[in-house]
Amino acid sequence: MVWINPRSPTPLPPPASPHAGGSGRWCVLVAALFFAAPATATATVTATATAAGAVLRPDAQAAILALLGDVGFERRAASGAIVDHAQIARDRVVFGVHAGDQRENDPPLVRVLLLPLAEASAGDQRSASFAVQIARDDGALAARAASDRDAATALTTRIVANIIANDHGGLYRDVQVQQEHRPRAAPPGDVGQLTAATLAVWLALLLALLAYARAGLLARPFFVRQMRLTHLLPALLQCLLFAYWGLYWREFVPRVLPMLALEVAFAVAVDLLFGLARQRRLVLGVGALPIALSTNLFVVFPPGGAFLTLMAITIALASKHFVRLPRGHLFNPSALGLSVVGLLTMVAPALGSGDTAAEFSLMPNGTAVVLLLALVVQLRLGVAVISIGAALGLGLAAVVLGGQVFDPGWAPVTLVITLLITDPATSPRDPLERLLFGVVAGLAMRTLGEVFIVTFDNDFYGKVSAVLLANLAVPQVAKLRTWIGDRVGERRLERVVSLLSLRWRWAHIAVLWLLVLGGNTLGDGKAQRFEAYDTAWQAHIRNRTPLLEPGPTLTASCAHNPLFCREFSVFVEATCWFGSRDARC
Repeated sequence: MVWINPRSPTPLPPPASPHAGGSGRWCVLVAALFFAAPATATATVTATATAAGAVLRPDAQAAILALLGDVGFERRAASGAIVDHAQIARDRVVFGVHAGDQRENDPPLVRVLLLPLAEASAGDQRSASFAVQIARDDGALAARAASDRDAATALTTRIVANIIANDHGGLYRDVQVQQEHRPRAAPPGDVGQLTAATLAVWLALLLALLAYARAGLLARPFFVRQMRLTHLLPALLQCLLFAYWGLYWREFVPRVLPMLALEVAFAVAVDLLFGLARQRRLVLGVGALPIALSTNLFVVFPPGGAFLTLMAITIALASKHFVRLPRGHLFNPSALGLSVVGLLTMVAPALGSGDTAAEFSLMPNGTAVVLLLALVVQLRLGVAVISIGAALGLGLAAVVLGGQVFDPGWAPVTLVITLLITDPATSPRDPLERLLFGVVAGLAMRTLGEVFIVTFDNDFYGKVSAVLLANLAVPQVAKLRTWIGDRVGERRLERVVSLLSLRWRWAHIAVLWLLVLGGNTLGDGKAQRFEAYDTAWQAHIRNRTPLLEPGPTLTASCAHNPLFCREFSVFVEATCWFGSRDARC
């Protein structure tokens, strides 16, 4: 596994330590206030002192792997030893040596550390670019057979010799490494795209309004306000989730938040324009807010790809206005927009992936915070039954297909099953139908994930695309409920259905928390993901996540990071932010 991010290969600088009111407009106001400063700023240095340093070139990955020479990366030696662990960080490299029968996620027996020459210690071997250090896991080596120890030692010796022989310099580029600075701002290309698109759609709205008025097509009254709690509530929850995410994801405030403010302004104009086309009046509401916000909870495209987010938002709003049933929406608008654009990016990978699952995993208590925020909706609408069904569907899929790919306890999946598929406008009303609807969504999520892996080598959009299949299955779910009633008797079935009613919502929430957090707590699922999910660990290293201790060898270790491995450590996390750092952090 080579840790180079194709979307943002330039290493990021060190992080600095770190809305909505009664109306959705406060979320836009807060975003606009953030946008005013960072959107046009550059990465400027504050008054603190700076020190000269160096970082590896963004395109140095191939040259670094070539240093291994005939040893090769993931090429097993005759003795069985292999280099199958490579971490390429901002200014250093770590190669890991495993024995023949070790798994990739097992700790390496030996690590070869390549550090900047400025960090060389007495006795370190040196190549043209690096100080070379060897770190042996004495405990792991002692547990191995003598032949394994000899093989690891011999391979390490060859690695060091090859690095010294093959390193001709030029792997670093000189920069000024700031000890304290403002994070980099949003790329001008994204801001330009969003600004132009937002101004264009507002202009189109004005021209359309004038044309309708001149032709006498406007309804009376031509302007109405619709401030619905069902739209304000999810927008508020999403803003709170963004605020928590922004504490840990360093790119959020300087890059994502300015774009989010423009995207909200774009979405409001498109919503008004579509409303004018459908109802011949301006309907000012907040229905566009949760759509624009939820889109950014799932995708943030590489620099220059902001138009893809606008495309997803436009498709979602078009669905909201024009793809409807008598009872309401046919599809969850956000899921439809994300799925269409996701399919486009999978078919045309050059557009870049908007996958933010790894970034969404930066929060140590992301799953717990999502569950806490979802309580507001679950207590009011009783939709926890849908989430229970989705968790059961994922568990059933794991039994049938093997392995738990989409774990309900993983924050990106928890977000889908608690705050996306539970949209009351696109889900059933009957309690039993809600449970069955959730099961269908869970099964579809895993099935689509497998299909996308085989077809596109990317299962990310399987999570949201499954919501569309579940939306289409609502009539079939109603028929299945009738079929079950015919088989077991409606009176007997009603006794079971009564347990799924709204008055038992606290019990439903308890069951959901057990299904979501049970594997994390009882089975150490959270700790296992932290140590084994390499893409998320790469994101941590690249992000230099606050409260994270990567250690000198850049190895994911729960011993050094208990906060990121223990479930529901929200109160400990608050202490780490606002109190003194201790062993619990």
